[in-house]
Amino acid sequence: MSFQAEAEDAAGSRRRIARNSMLLAVGEVLALALGFATTLIVTDRLGRDYGLFIGAQRFVGLFLVLAEFGLGVLLVRSVAARREEAGVLFATVLRIRLVLCGIFAVVVAASAYLIDYLPEHRSLIYAFILINVFAVLTGTVTGLFDGLERMGRSALVGLGRAAATLPLVMVVLLVGGGLLGVALAYVLAGLAQLGIALALARGLPGNLRPGVHIDRDRVARMLREALLFVAVGLCFTALRSLDVVMLTRLSSTDEVAQYGAALNFIDLLFVLPLLVQRALLPAFVRLHAAGESEETVRDALHVFSAVLVPSAVGLALLSEQVVALYPSGEFADAAPVLRILAASLVAVGPATVCGIYLTGVGRLTAILGVYAVALPVDIVANLLLIPRWGAVGAATATFTAYASLALLFAGLLIASGIRLPLAAFARHAVATAGMAGVVLLTRSLPIPVPLATGATCYVVLLLLISGSQSLERRLLAAAVERWRARRLR
Repeated sequence: MSFQAEAEDAAGSRRRIARNSMLLAVGEVLALALGFATTLIVTDRLGRDYGLFIGAQRFVGLFLVLAEFGLGVLLVRSVAARREEAGVLFATVLRIRLVLCGIFAVVVAASAYLIDYLPEHRSLIYAFILINVFAVLTGTVTGLFDGLERMGRSALVGLGRAAATLPLVMVVLLVGGGLLGVALAYVLAGLAQLGIALALARGLPGNLRPGVHIDRDRVARMLREALLFVAVGLCFTALRSLDVVMLTRLSSTDEVAQYGAALNFIDLLFVLPLLVQRALLPAFVRLHAAGESEETVRDALHVFSAVLVPSAVGLALLSEQVVALYPSGEFADAAPVLRILAASLVAVGPATVCGIYLTGVGRLTAILGVYAVALPVDIVANLLLIPRWGAVGAATATFTAYASLALLFAGLLIASGIRLPLAAFARHAVATAGMAGVVLLTRSLPIPVPLATGATCYVVLLLLISGSQSLERRLLAAAVERWRARRLR
C-alpha cells in the first residue's frame, strides 16, 4: 500500500470514528435528556427513599459481571476482527449469557440474604435483578451493532428505553406507586428496550443475521478468553459501586440519598466516556493491527480533556445552583458532595481512553495491575472517611480512586511509547481558568446565564490560544468547510 493510500485509510478511520461517535451522541443526547428528566423526578419524589433505591441498584450492580462475563467487549472485538462470523458469534454469546443471567440472579438473591442487605426491601433487589438481566441481553445485541460499527442502531436502542421509561415512571408516581412501583416501571422499560434491540437485529442484511448454530469448542474458547475480561469488568464495577454500597452499610439512608442526588449529575457527564468507548474500541482493534493507533489515542485524550476539564470546573463552581434543580429543596446538602465528585471527572477522561486502548490491544493484565492498586485505595479511603463524613467522605474516596487510576493508566500509556498531548492539556487548563472567572462573576444569575457565558468564554479562549495545526482549529476548519459545501449545493 502506498503512503498516500495509507494516509487516506487512516483519515477514513478517523472519519468513521467521528461519524460513529456523532451517531451515538445524537441518540444518547436525546436519551440522556429523557433519562435525566426521569431521574430528577424520581429522586425528588422519592426523597429519603431514593437512598434505598440507589442502594439496591448499586448492590445488584456489584454482581453484574457474573451475567456479562466480559463477553460484551469480547463480542465487539471479535465481530470487528471477523465480520463474516458476526451471526454465529452473536448467537454464541447470547446463549452463554442466558445461562449466566440465571447464575447472576441466584447469586445476588443469596448474597443479599446472607449479609442481610436491605432486609425490608428485598423485593427492590429482585426488581433490579430483572432490570440488569434485560440490560445484559440488550447489551449483547448492541455489542453486535457496535462490532459492525452500526452505531445508529445502538443509539436507537438507548433512545427507545428512555422514551419508554419516562411515561411509565410518571404513571406510577401519579397513581402513588411508590418505591417498588418505580422499580417495576424500569423493569418494563428494560423489557421494551430488549424488544427494540431484537427487532433491529432482524433487520440486518442476509449473512449478518444472528446465527442459530453454535460450536461447543467455540463456547469453551470464548469462556476461557473471557476470564480476563471478567476480572477487568469486576474491577470496573467495584470501583463504580463500592462507594454507594459501603455508604449504605456504614452510614444512614439520608446520606445515601444525598450522595445519589449528587451522583445523578456526575453520571450525566459520565455518559460521554461511555459513548466514545463504544466508538473507539472496535477502531482500536483495527488500527492497532495496522500500527496506526497512536494518533487516534492522542486525539481521544485531547477531546476528553477539552470537554471534561471545563465541565468538571463548571459543575463544581455551580454545585449549589445545580442541586437546587430538585424542586423539593431536599437535597441542598448534596452541594459539597457534588463539588468533590465533579473534580473526579478530570481524571475520568485519561483513565477511560487508556483503558479502552489497552483493552483493544489485549493488554488486560496491565489493566488488572492498575486496578489492583486503585481498588484498595478506594476501599481503605471509604472505610476511613465514611463513618465520620458520610456522603462527603464517600465522594472524597471516589476522587482519590479515580485520580490514582488516571495516573497509573497514563504511566502505562507512556511506557507503551505514546506521548501525552501535554501542550493541549495546558491550553485547556488556561481556557478553563478564564471560564471559571466568568462563571464566578455570573453565578448569582439564573443558571443558564453562567453556563452559556462560561461555555462561550472557554471556546473563544481555547481557539485564540490554539495554533493553526491544533486539533481544535482543524475541527473548526472542517466544520466550516462542510457548512460551505452544503451552501453551495
